[in-house]
Amino acid sequence: MFDLNLREGNNEKHEYLAQVGFNGFELGAEGPFSGSNSSSYLVNYRYSTLEVLNKIGVDFGVVAMPKYQDLCFKTVFPVKSGKMSFFGLGGINSILSEDNKKSVLDRYTFGETMGVTGLTYMHRFNPGSMITTTVATSYTHDYANSDVMAGDTIRYKSHDNNRENKFMLHSEWFRKINSRDNITTGINFDILRFEMTDSVYQPALNSFIRRLDVSEQLMLYQSYLQWQHHFSTSFSTVAGLHQQATDLNDEIVAEPRLACKWSISGRHSVNAGAGLHSQMQQRKVYFAQTMTDTINRVYQQTNRRLKFSKSRHFVAGYNFLFAKDHRLKAEWYYQHLYDIPVKRIPSYVSLINYGGSFVFMDTDSLINDGIGYNYGMELTLEKFLSQNYYYLFTLSLFDSRYQASDKHWRNTMYNGLFVVNGLGGYEWVITSRYSLLTDLKATWAGGIRAVPIDLEQSVKTGDAKYLVDQVYEKQYPDYYRFDLRVALKMNMKNSSQQLAIDITNLTSRHNHFFEYYDNDRKEMVEVGQMGILPVLLYRIQF
Repeated sequence: MFDLNLREGNNEKHEYLAQVGFNGFELGAEGPFSGSNSSSYLVNYRYSTLEVLNKIGVDFGVVAMPKYQDLCFKTVFPVKSGKMSFFGLGGINSILSEDNKKSVLDRYTFGETMGVTGLTYMHRFNPGSMITTTVATSYTHDYANSDVMAGDTIRYKSHDNNRENKFMLHSEWFRKINSRDNITTGINFDILRFEMTDSVYQPALNSFIRRLDVSEQLMLYQSYLQWQHHFSTSFSTVAGLHQQATDLNDEIVAEPRLACKWSISGRHSVNAGAGLHSQMQQRKVYFAQTMTDTINRVYQQTNRRLKFSKSRHFVAGYNFLFAKDHRLKAEWYYQHLYDIPVKRIPSYVSLINYGGSFVFMDTDSLINDGIGYNYGMELTLEKFLSQNYYYLFTLSLFDSRYQASDKHWRNTMYNGLFVVNGLGGYEWVITSRYSLLTDLKATWAGGIRAVPIDLEQSVKTGDAKYLVDQVYEKQYPDYYRFDLRVALKMNMKNSSQQLAIDITNLTSRHNHFFEYYDNDRKEMVEVGQMGILPVLLYRIQF
């Protein structure tokens, strides 16, 4: 539940936070309600926009200017044998992308509003037994509109609008049986009420076709049981069973899981685990519509009986603390994916790639007949903060492939094959009150994959035509990005202040964002991600 991600406020003294920069501002406060108990509050508000930087001449390399604001809070009150907390989180974001050419107007608007609020009660029966119950409700509204006009002629137009209300109940009981055994069991119950519409303009019919038009309610039930046993001080296991079901279809999924850890010594340990994991499809998928009668505009929902997508997970790892402040970690994993929705007729389409691009994916008339796999290894070298510096390096090597209803094995859209991350920081102590902080972060990753566009056929037809025999063989250039932060920290008697500059994308590399066919230019156009973004900010905590 959301409550788990919000920390409690300081219950001993009041603290305040203020930050202002070229990209917006942030305000925060926390402290005790009363000095006689451990009650506390925490509240934080953020507002961000890049319009200020854009107006003073910073070139981001994109035509879209995002803006957002969010608010979160949490209050905690002690009660007999436990505590009660009330929490909330809400936010608004929007992006307008507009490109006015001589003959064509491209306008894309995206936005989302969300809010969640809830109450958590924790009751401790004794030092070894407790129950935690959370009730919460949430609301989300998201939209996406696309308009491409050539004079008075509609080239492309689509409207996507979704609203969802959710009620959530989560209750968990923990029991420590003895020094070797403890049990955790719980339930999750969600009621979802949503309205979704998605339509696209069809020039041949001179009207919109409804890809989605639904007002529905569904329920999701989940329960779990977990047993942890310590065979010795160095070897332990966790065995569990997770179950979930939805009233949308008759499927009930049981997911057994097992993990173990062996601490060979104080510096070496190994771990392994295996389990079955299932996932509902996105709500839109279940209610996608197929037009079965173009004359009378008759639609049919063909996905309502889709089952959960499933995956068998296997993982093994090794940890080595080769110094008091250094750790080396290696992990190997394999995932076998099955019951993935694919088209009924032979096709390359699989929901394993759903949501990964700006190209609309045909999601009606699906069956759970797709498979796939992911396997790889991850290496982590970490130095914990000591002697005024830290660093962390990670290397991930992987392969990700799938098979759709045409029975051909292909790369998934996300099969970049590798990701390398590095970050580190150092603090130069100038005086007892002043210090200079530097932090650097670097990322290098293999490019995502795409379905190539047949430029010759696209020019002939005036619309993008894809080479479906080369699905996801095309790979975009590697992704590189460096971020730098330099800050002057000032520790005063009653406050801590920072004057900093954050530079995102230090080298101003315009990594690939998306690519499309421009019929006016008769060529492919690639859109890059944001270039360098320097932000000067001031932060004070008191």
